[in-house]
Amino acid sequence: MKTVMVLGAGQFQLAGIQSLADRGLQVITVDNVPGNAGHRLADRSLNISTTDIPALVDAARRHEIDAAVTFASDRAVHAVAAICGALGLPGPSVAAARKLCDKAEARLMQRTAGLPHPDFRVVEPGKFDVAELPQSPGPWIVKPVDNSGSRGVERVDDPGHLERAVARAAGHSATGRVCIESFLPGVEAGGDAYLDRGSILWSAVTNKFRQGFYVRGHSLPSGLSPGQIQAINAAVEQLARAAGYATGPVNFDVMVDGDTATVIEMSPRTGGNGIPSLIRLSSGIDPYEYAIAAALGNPVPQPTGQEAVAAGSAVLCSGASGSVESIRPATEIRQAVPEIEELVIGIDPGDTVSAFSRSGQAIGYCTFLIPAGSDYEQLAEQIQRATDLIVKPDPNGVA
Repeated sequence: MKTVMVLGAGQFQLAGIQSLADRGLQVITVDNVPGNAGHRLADRSLNISTTDIPALVDAARRHEIDAAVTFASDRAVHAVAAICGALGLPGPSVAAARKLCDKAEARLMQRTAGLPHPDFRVVEPGKFDVAELPQSPGPWIVKPVDNSGSRGVERVDDPGHLERAVARAAGHSATGRVCIESFLPGVEAGGDAYLDRGSILWSAVTNKFRQGFYVRGHSLPSGLSPGQIQAINAAVEQLARAAGYATGPVNFDVMVDGDTATVIEMSPRTGGNGIPSLIRLSSGIDPYEYAIAAALGNPVPQPTGQEAVAAGSAVLCSGASGSVESIRPATEIRQAVPEIEELVIGIDPGDTVSAFSRSGQAIGYCTFLIPAGSDYEQLAEQIQRATDLIVKPDPNGVA
């Protein structure tokens, strides 16, 4: 029996961990939140931060693992790369992880390789200078270089507000480094793909639904033209090639303007917010099957080419901060909305929740079919209401 170490055991890792267990693999989950639900699906769990690379490499050696993988976590990608490099396992290289997951490194790589990218400047800790702004006029996007889930990201229209935005973004960065980018016009799309020796074997480009900068859901098919899909695939392949990443899963965000696609972010892992389960529901392709095969160095199947059916994924959240008084059982939520395919609820009565203002505050997620004549946003809202979540508000508004 082969042993796979999974970095991260939160609600967005559950489906991937279950996929490993279903394949008869021994699973070791690792993170520093012992109560995370993914640990209950594992054969063994370790209380180690997914950013503590020396401890993780040591643990991987002690447990003689056969593969290391993460699902939906940019922060854990660096550790996965370090483990794979130290133990000689398949996976992204340390250099590829750095180039793709550090937003400043990614922009520098795009510029060096002559790939489309926004005008940008990297601000070192405590060294903000208006004179070093991107040359293009605002608005600008300010973001920490080493965080995910849109934490610390802000759009700034007035240059007088940039210093504050840079300080806020730096507070969300382990290094204090911040990237200021010119705002790109167009339509933002997301999705996952699988690279096989430098070429995309399959891709799934999604519509994105946002609350501010934070993603609330995705839908398939995207509705983009074949030419736009082709441009996205080409942009993903080019960036992966520049990073030296040839085989494995990628999650991406792109801005599409006409038939030009600019990669905003890309990471060598499967996506969060239920994207892999959405892809499986819509197309029959199981992204976890491919990610697990890549981690083990096994051959992958050719995709079947099934025509996509309309489907969506939605992040479930609380509108208030406080203590959960009650939430409807999952079986009753499914009965209320029969279109639901997968439903993950990560809270129980008595738990503390926060009003949704960032990705880490989701209470769960779901995937669902979108019947002809139905609307994604209406169904997502129906499912949210069906949770019947009642929260006793925190008097300070902070959970």
